Amino acid sequence: MNESAVERPRNLYTGILLLLIILALVVLLVVMRARQPAPNLNQLNLGGQTPDQVYPIRLQAPIELDGLSRADVWRIRTEAVKQYPYLIIGSYAPSMEVFGQIEDGLPWWGMSGQFYFGSGEKSIRGAAEESRFLINPYLLVAADFFGLGQETTPGWNTTMIQESFVESPNFPLICQPNGLSWNPQRRYAEVSYNVSQCMRDMSYWATTALTLPYMTFDLIGYNARDFNLNFMQVSFIDSPNLSQYEPFRGVFAISHFIHRGGSCGYPGGCNNMSPPTPEISYYTLAALPAHMTIWLWKNDPGTSSVPPDMRFVIRFQ
Repeated sequence: MNESAVERPRNLYTGILLLLIILALVVLLVVMRARQPAPNLNQLNLGGQTPDQVYPIRLQAPIELDGLSRADVWRIRTEAVKQYPYLIIGSYAPSMEVFGQIEDGLPWWGMSGQFYFGSGEKSIRGAAEESRFLINPYLLVAADFFGLGQETTPGWNTTMIQESFVESPNFPLICQPNGLSWNPQRRYAEVSYNVSQCMRDMSYWATTALTLPYMTFDLIGYNARDFNLNFMQVSFIDSPNLSQYEPFRGVFAISHFIHRGGSCGYPGGCNNMSPPTPEISYYTLAALPAHMTIWLWKNDPGTSSVPPDMRFVIRFQ
């Protein structure tokens, strides 16, 4: 047989194989790109053309989210953002990194579930506890107090509490913020918590009176992350009467997001926040009044000597 006649089929097969490999690589790249989250283009209107004045921001009470689709939750979030259009630049879309893993139709940890019943079948009772932050998007960083339990010391006095009590929006399950204001021109916002009143209200229903050492809290920062303020640092030197169990004084990359988790103990899991972030957890107050100054950056500053893109202050009375 002619040698060139043998080579032609081999060359043909080699060419076809190379073409198939190239096509497979193209398909793989397309699939990988499709799976990548859309870039976060959200931008706050900081230091722009807004007047140098303070804008009060209304804080919304927690709402029910059980059974909603991700699209429904995104719509609620977007409507909350658009309540204050002068605080944002351009369009807004919920960040995929923060809200992209919300699952359709799931229950959520409830307020009374999280702060009274605990993990299990009743964990989803009450309005969604995550809605404290989700429908208050301009609460960029929130103090999330630990609260009480039925078996903690001090704990809830279950002999005087009926289950229906804790599902009332007026029952003092946890210390909630009572005021939020912004001055976008000065790249500044602050939120306040009436800790003294919270302790009085909760002590009435507790086994023993609450004192400041029991008012431990973590920080929740996914609202800042959603608005592209991705890095934060607590400025302890500007935070009188504040301490932390294991002080973290560096710059922290905010990693909070919402997904299906099993901590609620409800069959099939619940939409809830992750991951644990010990770097911004276990804060306590030595005395009142106190406040906490938080610096926020869009990009990693590398060092805290870089001026922040925004200052967010939490005040405790």
